[in-house]
Amino acid sequence: MQLHLWLLGWSFVWLPSRAVECNEIDSCTECFRSGCFGWFGTECCSKEHCLMAAQGDRNFFTSCYEWKQHEDLSQICSAIHDDPCACLEAGCVAQEVSMGSTACFAAYQPAAGRQIFAADLASECEAPFGEAVLP
Repeated sequence: MQLHLWLLGWSFVWLPSRAVECNEIDSCTECFRSGCFGWFGTECCSKEHCLMAAQGDRNFFTSCYEWKQHEDLSQICSAIHDDPCACLEAGCVAQEVSMGSTACFAAYQPAAGRQIFAADLASECEAPFGEAVLP
């Protein structure tokens, strides 16, 4: 729908604004301010889109604080290579990505491989496992 206005010989066209779709928003703060359901880390999502993406192993966050915590932990976890003890001690998730090789993630990655638990490493690790201390 367009509305044409004639004012003193000038023509103005008024176009009604359309609602911004959640997936068009690229700021976490704006995402939740707009009433959207979740944040993927680079784009916003509606409840339907978030839940559908989660079925395909894509993480989403329901607050910017939760996302920031995940990002901070991801930095710590991604710096740990082939050391499941250090990974678990940092509060991360250790997974066997191939025979004898482990990766360290901030959250479980279903497609990455078998998750390694503290009980699996009890005799290999020096200290008891604790929570990660984020900077």
